[in-house]
Amino acid sequence: MRLIPKWLLPGFLLALVPLAAVAQEDAGAAASPEPESAIKKIAISVGGGYYSGTTFFELPTLDQRAQVAPGSNTVTLFSGQELDLGIQRRPNCLDAPIKKILPGQAFNLRLGFYISEDFHMDLFGSYAKSKAELSLLRYEDSEVVGRVEADELQHWTDELYQSQGIEGGFRDEDFRSFTGGANLVYDARAVRMLGITPQFGTGFGGIINRFTTLEDKTALYFQLFGGLLLPLGDSLRIDLRGTATTFSFATEEVTYTQQVTTFVGSVGVTWLFDVRPVH
Repeated sequence: MRLIPKWLLPGFLLALVPLAAVAQEDAGAAASPEPESAIKKIAISVGGGYYSGTTFFELPTLDQRAQVAPGSNTVTLFSGQELDLGIQRRPNCLDAPIKKILPGQAFNLRLGFYISEDFHMDLFGSYAKSKAELSLLRYEDSEVVGRVEADELQHWTDELYQSQGIEGGFRDEDFRSFTGGANLVYDARAVRMLGITPQFGTGFGGIINRFTTLEDKTALYFQLFGGLLLPLGDSLRIDLRGTATTFSFATEEVTYTQQVTTFVGSVGVTWLFDVRPVH
């Protein structure tokens, strides 16, 4: 067996050094997994649809034998004027006021952060536009005739409460509602059928109800919602969602606060973006 000449041995060892370094790098790359981002995807959604409105002020009819303190049986109109219904229910009068937000349109925007394939946290904002109206029950000769809607109230306040000088204020044509908060959402891919994925979630945040003349009414809200996701591709889908929002609606009648729930049914489009970790 012929031995390697001594004068070639140093060169042979030097030639092996780069090969050993490359092998060590390959082994290290195979051992360490590729880093993952805490956020898997980002979703941007826009949508709009139906806003249900709600009844936010409702008083029962005053018993004919009852008597209230002077100035306590008043209704604040949307113009800021107060209509005093009196300390007793007269034979010919208006009573049992109801204030409503009529159905309208809603628009929303969501920014979602997927923390897994199925769960995501969304920042949520919405805007709803509608009208607010007042109606009152009319009595004639102590008998209920019917409910007088906003369009006819000017005539009956002129006839029954002429001395108060009421001028309009039975309707607000420009009611708006703004909400903003956070949602926790689950895309139920485990029960997906025909490519359609159910979605469920809950959320909380703040709401501003804005009238034309009256002061803004603010509150905290709680939401529950569900919907369906219809894919249009790897990064685009259609969202169908129904959302119920519950909050306390304060009024100018300071002793009265109504717990209300509004419903929004919306159709939206969502764009999905993969998040890749920075090496």
